[in-house]
Amino acid sequence: MEKILIGTIGGKKGYKVAKYKFEDFEQSTEYALEVIAKKIKPDNIYIIGTKDSGWEIPDSKFNKYEKIYIPFGVKEGDYWETFDTLINNINVENKEIYLDITHGFRSLPFFIFTVLNFFEKVKGARIKALYYANFEYGDESTTKPIVDLLPVIELNKWIEGYFLFNKYGDTSYLSKLLSKFYKNIPDSYNKDFQYINTASEFLANLNISYGFSDVTSYEKYLKDIKTNFEEHIDKLNTIKSLRPIKFLFDNIDVYADTFILLDKEYKKQLELAKDYYHKNRFAQSISMLRESLLTFILEELGVEYKDKDYREKVLGAFLANHDNAKRYLNYDFVKLVNDVKRLRNKIDHCYIIDSSVKVLEEAEKNKIKTFLDKAEHLMRANTIKHKEALKKELEDLKEKIEQSKEFK
Repeated sequence: MEKILIGTIGGKKGYKVAKYKFEDFEQSTEYALEVIAKKIKPDNIYIIGTKDSGWEIPDSKFNKYEKIYIPFGVKEGDYWETFDTLINNINVENKEIYLDITHGFRSLPFFIFTVLNFFEKVKGARIKALYYANFEYGDESTTKPIVDLLPVIELNKWIEGYFLFNKYGDTSYLSKLLSKFYKNIPDSYNKDFQYINTASEFLANLNISYGFSDVTSYEKYLKDIKTNFEEHIDKLNTIKSLRPIKFLFDNIDVYADTFILLDKEYKKQLELAKDYYHKNRFAQSISMLRESLLTFILEELGVEYKDKDYREKVLGAFLANHDNAKRYLNYDFVKLVNDVKRLRNKIDHCYIIDSSVKVLEEAEKNKIKTFLDKAEHLMRANTIKHKEALKKELEDLKEKIEQSKEFK
């Protein structure tokens, strides 16, 4: 992959010769980028500065590089101009980026973080290093270390991963971060950190099961992640470089306990329906709520809730006869089941059947929240009356349905 080295240059004064150390390489110079370039051996060099920057310094150090002129940054519009200039004049697409901010002026080093994020997320660049030469370290005779500030960017990636999980339930980015962390571990230590790679795989599977509303798999992978981290909690607590992963475990652990400890399947489905709602997955929320209502009836009657005929045919026929259903179920519950079904059908069919009607999405969103609250209340109330009689009626209904299939 092609290497790109990006440096900065400030004003014309203040550059002093110092001995810089970069990994195993040392050199005396007034411009740290010279040391980095000799070690990195980039394919292209870009240097960012204003028209009044001390360009004579890089001119004397490099035979070939590209100058990127930006404004001084004294008003808001200057920052947008700088952003446009950098993204339009530095070719980073599918390239490795090495950046040195040692000699950057004013707020440019801070602004660079935003640009790097754009390069990586939009242009497909790989940020390999963010260097800073610590000129102030020690006295004049002290060798000045060039340090890599990449962990600062990596920490922001972890924060972004937590945000995606908490906001949208998406764990794919966290999975990739764990995988990258594991791949950077020296081979001699791989076995000691295999659990990190395992956690990455669990998170990837968790994301898929969440996307497909697979409650059983979702619970399984939550348990797997929790167990996997608990077995290595001592390492997570003591090794500093694992702090982001420890925070990830703490974050998921609380959520996992809330979900796993629920004692009924319908409660887990309702919990997931609420979670989908809060994460703006409204179609999944209403579909999961519908399943939760049906599971509630079957579990309360002691009937296998996974029985397809019971769920789709028997309960479907029973609930369609509202007057009969109200003999056994709370009226509000029967109404809720049918209201949820209508809204779910409308959403699942992408509002095609209601194309002539103005769709008020905000009203539909509020409706789902109302349905979720009602469901939680009714499931706690004495919603089902005459359970044994209802169970017998459903068994008879199932038998009639099966006989009609045989007759056909």
